[in-house]
Amino acid sequence: MLVALYRTVLLLVCISGALRIQHCEAEQGAGGLRVGIIAPLTGPMASIGLSIQSAVRYAAQNVSEPPALIFEDDQFQPKFTVAAARKLVSSDHVEALIIFGSSTCLSVAGELERSRIPTFCLSIHDGVTKDKQYIFRFFPSSTALAEVTAREAKRKGYSRIAVVTNSTDGFLAITRKFSQAIPAHELVGTEEVSPAEADLRPTVTKVSHAKPDAVFVMLLPQHFGAFVSQLLKYGYKGDIFSTIPLGNSVIQQQVRPLKPDAWYVSVDHSRCAHIAGALEKIQGNESDFEGIFGYEALRLLLSVKDRSNIPAGLRGVRNFESVFGVMSPQGQDFFPPVVVNSLAQH
Repeated sequence: MLVALYRTVLLLVCISGALRIQHCEAEQGAGGLRVGIIAPLTGPMASIGLSIQSAVRYAAQNVSEPPALIFEDDQFQPKFTVAAARKLVSSDHVEALIIFGSSTCLSVAGELERSRIPTFCLSIHDGVTKDKQYIFRFFPSSTALAEVTAREAKRKGYSRIAVVTNSTDGFLAITRKFSQAIPAHELVGTEEVSPAEADLRPTVTKVSHAKPDAVFVMLLPQHFGAFVSQLLKYGYKGDIFSTIPLGNSVIQQQVRPLKPDAWYVSVDHSRCAHIAGALEKIQGNESDFEGIFGYEALRLLLSVKDRSNIPAGLRGVRNFESVFGVMSPQGQDFFPPVVVNSLAQH
């Protein structure tokens, strides 16, 4: 009886302690802006989510009135994004949100707009902010990514280009714009791969048989390295090029040992090297540059003086000094500039 009572008391103490820890984390920076962050903290995209988490925390340390940060893991799955957003709004009473991903942001943008929750989406997709007043973006423009990639492909003189992309909203937006900017006779095929696909051999076979001299690869970490590895085993000798995906640290670790001729269009990594270095010390490993988009999104939210009207404050931002250079919004969007990067340089 006494043993059972002791165990019950011990369990209650442990539960109470756990609840206090959770409460303290949510209330850290009491009085500051309450910001919810939804990112993939587990799963194939966890390196990005953890980089965003570290970057947002780093940004919060460098302000006079620290915000209260509440993190939710959506595993990069829209159904979990919806549940996380509703919890943060209804239970945690956040005043603003930061969300990573195109499909994930699209799944909640309409609901958050109706709820009038100022939200920064770290997303490629133009539809995220279309006809919105409360939804903002900090991410390179899909149009700029596609145009700069097409211009570089033309400069390199490719005549047979194959396109391989995951069937995600953001990647499809870029590859479609790229394909529109390239003469039709220079495109030898486009292959879409489901994010859940386990067997890449049919896709690799089709691309190999098309005999391209360059392949535009827009694949997630679970596919990118495996696709390039299999394609090279088929004897492919041409170039590999991409945009945002090839800047990902996990994908770079997969692809570098294969030593392909590879380049990609993304932000200028040299501009944010000092922030990336600080984040790598915090994380203990290489940080993904998407984390810096989260860093800048929080800085922008905290730059607004009137918390009762954050959207108006964000639209009124002028000459914001970001790590990528001086920026002003284009409507609801903050677009960092993009450049051509060589895989060998990073």
